[in-house]
Amino acid sequence: MLAQTLCRHFDPFSSLDRDALTKTLNDLAVTGAHDSFLDQPLLVNFLVRTSDQDSKDTFNNWVEDYERTQTEHTPFRIHPQSSLRWLARQQGYRQTDIKPALQTGHSASPFLQSVVTECENMTTSRNVLVFFVQLSTQTFFDSLQNPGTCTLTPGTACGLYDFWNGAGGLLEITLEQPVTLPSQFVTLHVDDTFGYGVQPTYGMPSEFWTHTATWTPTPARRRALHPATQLNEHVFLVDILPMAKARGPS
Repeated sequence: MLAQTLCRHFDPFSSLDRDALTKTLNDLAVTGAHDSFLDQPLLVNFLVRTSDQDSKDTFNNWVEDYERTQTEHTPFRIHPQSSLRWLARQQGYRQTDIKPALQTGHSASPFLQSVVTECENMTTSRNVLVFFVQLSTQTFFDSLQNPGTCTLTPGTACGLYDFWNGAGGLLEITLEQPVTLPSQFVTLHVDDTFGYGVQPTYGMPSEFWTHTATWTPTPARRRALHPATQLNEHVFLVDILPMAKARGPS
């Protein structure tokens, strides 16, 4: 896919890459291929970071945390910055529901059971809550310009992944309810443009990223989305990609 390749291999901070990208997009405009380009799907990872961005721990390893409190004979508390805690609340669960699942390793709730299994298969402490979604190139860049609101259906692929070490859980958290993503702590990355990509690490097929997102732009800006994408100006991705491509782990 051309769009996926551009996002993965062009470095917008490089003047040589910017020149090459501008030429590629000019060629698209000349050949009339820009409409099909905007329709191309991107494999997008929605990273939920409710913890301190400088923290080395995402506070999502509930099984290990619970086992430690049992050894140390201290009360079990889910860290308030855990993104799994935020997701559990969205799914209608509280700590009083979660603790029995961690005690026994089993739950009648598909969501809680999948969370326990996901945590049991983690090997590092920097696992971020991630939703895996396919977006058209048009929608992806619109959402960067104007985050608005994104709603994910229960069929969305979801799991815990460590982009800094190339590891994670089974990526099989089961959602029972739709999820509304708050833009203030959600970051979008095209897969394999930040740290260790999920597809090359796990060998996931493109179909793993689901078509299950509904994006609603902020009403006041619906009429003026991404003016830089007007192809007659030939600047399309050049000004937008710096926001889309993370510089990778430090």
